[in-house]
Amino acid sequence: MIIIQFLPLILVGSLIFQVIKASYISPIAETQQGAYIGHQIIVNGTSVNYWYGIPYAQQPTGDLRWKPPHALGLANDTSEAYISNACPQKDSLGVLHTESCLTLNVYTPVNASNVPVYVWIHGG
Repeated sequence: MIIIQFLPLILVGSLIFQVIKASYISPIAETQQGAYIGHQIIVNGTSVNYWYGIPYAQQPTGDLRWKPPHALGLANDTSEAYISNACPQKDSLGVLHTESCLTLNVYTPVNASNVPVYVWIHGG
């Protein structure tokens, strides 16, 4: 009986969520290796698009292990850009590690074009 009492509230909440979800447009980064669906956040009052885990080379697993990186092939598919696992290293915080880690995280201001690029290569 309690579910029936709260059913209208649940339905309205679900409808509001769907409207908000439908009004959000995810940024898409198109590359020769396919398109990647990103996300948007606000950092210090500035809207920022970001994409996590975009591969920049074939992953060094299987026959490619211990070999120089190989270029990615061309593709027409679209993928959700998610944060990827860290490369193998001394585990200190229970972070997932894998050799399949040749990926980039990309951040851009919304509506940016022809802006300088900053590349940070961490030590380790």
